[in-house]
Amino acid sequence: MKRMLVSCLLVGTSSVACELENTSTGKPDLDATVLAMADEAIIPAAEGFASSTNDLSGSVTGLCAAPDEAGVEAARTQWRAAAEAWNRFTIYDFGPMSEGVTPADAFIDSFKAFRQGKSYVETLREEQRTLVTMGTDLSGEDLSGWNFQRVGLVAIEVALFETATDPPDAAASAVAAELVAQPQKCTYLVKQVELLAQRAGELHLAWVPEGGDYRALFLSSTNDALGAVLTGIGGHLEYLELRSIATQAHPVSSQAYANISASLDELEVLLPAGGADSLATRLDEARASDVLDAISEHVAAAREAITNEDAAALGPELIALDTILRADIPQALGIELGLNFTDGD
Repeated sequence: MKRMLVSCLLVGTSSVACELENTSTGKPDLDATVLAMADEAIIPAAEGFASSTNDLSGSVTGLCAAPDEAGVEAARTQWRAAAEAWNRFTIYDFGPMSEGVTPADAFIDSFKAFRQGKSYVETLREEQRTLVTMGTDLSGEDLSGWNFQRVGLVAIEVALFETATDPPDAAASAVAAELVAQPQKCTYLVKQVELLAQRAGELHLAWVPEGGDYRALFLSSTNDALGAVLTGIGGHLEYLELRSIATQAHPVSSQAYANISASLDELEVLLPAGGADSLATRLDEARASDVLDAISEHVAAAREAITNEDAAALGPELIALDTILRADIPQALGIELGLNFTDGD
């Protein structure tokens, strides 16, 4: 067993940042922590999202085989599950999902595209109304060539949670009746969910050895990997606040608060991932249990705000968590956040 020591650096006059070191390298012994993050948190989140989109695809295919109110409700439930699974995975805001001129995540969640927080709901409503009124045949259409504003979770949300009428009708019975009367909308829905499932599967595959094996790159530099995780999650939480996601995103399904809660769920999976090798354990060993306590307090306060649908109270808690992730944890563990393999430079 490697012998460990703790070295502490006085910071200012009131706090101590302690760095857990491996005596053979003189560096923080965080390799096992990064491995646990990959194998027990990040990759399972990617797999969970891929699995949820397959379930959604199956549900929509079943609905369109025999449209009825119960089938619409079941498909909506599966869409919510996929949206929450996405909001667990997307906190790891780096790597395969962020690559490309138009990043892969834009084609999953148009609202998050380029972190602009822009809604394309009205554009999608107009497109779907045109589809229904013109009787457009999409059977031979390849949606993979469509731009990000026209595909993904939001496009499916609009199609599943309301009719393509002006004004739209949110009743499940009305949506079912429209699918019967306008089979081209079913073609549209099936193609949309199949494309979403394909892209979700590609993101999962990009992480694993049998695919792109981004995992190997992630594990190649412990400091860079930790920096990517902490910066990615912190940036995601900041985005949620700065773009007013709680009040602006997913107006059709009213799903925004549940999605934010899912992101907090994933943070609580990440911290203890790996048990004795977890980030939580490393912080405790570094005498930074106060950091863990602060995370718990802010997560609890954020959850209360979510329950009350209080965006004004939620925002400061998300920003406080961002600060802990991008400032307090790196200081406690003696790691530096900077340019790394996720920046594409």
